[in-house]
Amino acid sequence: VIEDALLVNLKNAYGIQNRPWVVTAELTTKNMPTDCLWGVRETIFVKENTIIVRITGLKTDTSQIAVWTNCYNNGDWIGWKTTA
Repeated sequence: VIEDALLVNLKNAYGIQNRPWVVTAELTTKNMPTDCLWGVRETIFVKENTIIVRITGLKTDTSQIAVWTNCYNNGDWIGWKTTA
């Protein structure tokens, strides 16, 4: 389990932070989508300082599986977007 859903390595595509991680509402205490109960976080390294983070998991109401996506582009996160 990773503590920060947006902890990534911006320089090294193969950095340990960019590996798949489990995230949970209970243990992932930073930058977690508010309506995500748990999921698997994947990092897509487009290029240095351009990264996509995707969480596939269960919503907090436990009725839907969803995909949350956030993108870091040269200094800014765009914010979580949800597809259910």
